[in-house]
Formats: sequence, structure tokens, C-alpha cells
Amino acid sequence: MIGYFAGASNYSYGTTTQSTIICELNGEEETYFVKIRDDGVILEKKGNEEVFETIDIDSLHTVPETVHALQDYYESKGGSARTK
Repeated sequence: MIGYFAGASNYSYGTTTQSTIICELNGEEETYFVKIRDDGVILEKKGNEEVFETIDIDSLHTVPETVHALQDYYESKGGSARTK
């Protein structure tokens, strides 16, 4: 019985992933931070809000999706992005 409750407790809280992404465009760096729960809920985000709106961060459900969207956005503008 104890094992059952411990397992249910771990599942109900879920896990989170996070990443810091450093993007460069025209010699200027912008640092982004995202923390997303495994159910797709964004717990924390820091960075340029216009870029977040452009990549539609609210439609993304994982940190890797967000990292790829930021990379694609900056590369399409002639810049670059890397994770820290």
C-alpha cells in the first residue's frame, strides 16, 4: 500500500525540464530561459516577448520544441542559437 501512494505522488507532480538558450543576431546576444512541465504547462519563461509571440511559445509543449523554434527563428534571420 505504501508503494502505491508513493508512486501516485510522484506521478501527480510530474517532471519539469528547462533550458537556457543564447541567441545571436547582428552581433547582439539575447538570452532565453524556459521551464516547462511534462504536461506542457510553461512554468517560467524569460526573454524577448516579441520573439516568444512570433514563435507562438504557448503552442509548444516541450523544452526541445521551444529550443528548435528559437533556433529556426534566429537562423532564418541570419543569426544563430545555442543552448547553455
